[in-house]
Amino acid sequence: MSDVIVKKAIYDHITLKKIIFEMMDALGGGEINSGVRVLIKPNFLCPAKPESGILTHPFVTKAVAEYLLHKGCKLQISDSPAMGSCQRVLKVGEYQKVFSDLDV
Repeated sequence: MSDVIVKKAIYDHITLKKIIFEMMDALGGGEINSGVRVLIKPNFLCPAKPESGILTHPFVTKAVAEYLLHKGCKLQISDSPAMGSCQRVLKVGEYQKVFSDLDV
């Protein structure tokens, strides 16, 4: 049987980071080893603003990335958009701005 965690949150980086760190720990984050290569695959359907709900919100993806970086993982964030270029999705979806301070 799978564990399910439901939390109420808002799209605020500090709020999401705290909740996602708690959820990842509760779901077995202690078993993640330093040096492991991890691919994060958000949903990059098409170029769209974060508030549209079409893409995985960049604050959610950033919080997961920060958790894994904290664990010492080597990260790659990738997806293949159904429409438009990946660069356009990253720009319009504000991923470039949100991730400007992380080396991923």
